Amino acid sequence: MLKDYSYGIIPLMKKDDTRYTILIHLASGNHRWIPKWHGELWETTLQSAMREFYEETGLHITEDQVNITDQYTENYTSRSKRHNQDVDKTVLYYTAILPFTDVTQLSGYSEWDGEILGKKVIPLTEAIVLATYDGTRNILQKIKNRS
Repeated sequence: MLKDYSYGIIPLMKKDDTRYTILIHLASGNHRWIPKWHGELWETTLQSAMREFYEETGLHITEDQVNITDQYTENYTSRSKRHNQDVDKTVLYYTAILPFTDVTQLSGYSEWDGEILGKKVIPLTEAIVLATYDGTRNILQKIKNRS
C-alpha cells in the first residue's frame, strides 16, 4: 500500500456571533473539503499548509495567525488510479484565526486550471453538513464543540 501525506489550514473567522470557515469544491470527484494538498520536499509541514491555503484561496496568512499547537489529523484509504493500488492517506491540519472575509475576495490559481469549481466562506455549522467526507466533518465538529 502506498503512503501519502497532505497538509492544510482550517481557517476560522468570526462575524457577529457566528463562526465561519472556508470549504473548497473540487472538480475531481465533486468533493468539498478544507484547503489542503501535498508538500514540497524542501518545505516544513506548516510551510506546505500555508502555501496550499494561498494557492487554493488567494488569501495570505502569516505564521502568527496559525495556531501550531491546534492540530488535527485525518486518515483514510483511497484508490490511486495512476498506480492502481490503495493509498493510505494522512492529512495534518493546523487552524488559523483570520479576519472575516467575503467569498468574493477569494481567488487562487487552482480555479484557472479547472481543479476547483468554487469555494465558500460559510458558517462552521453549514460546513459540517456540506463537507464530503466523515473525517472532515468530524474535525469540523470537534472545532465547533470546543468553544
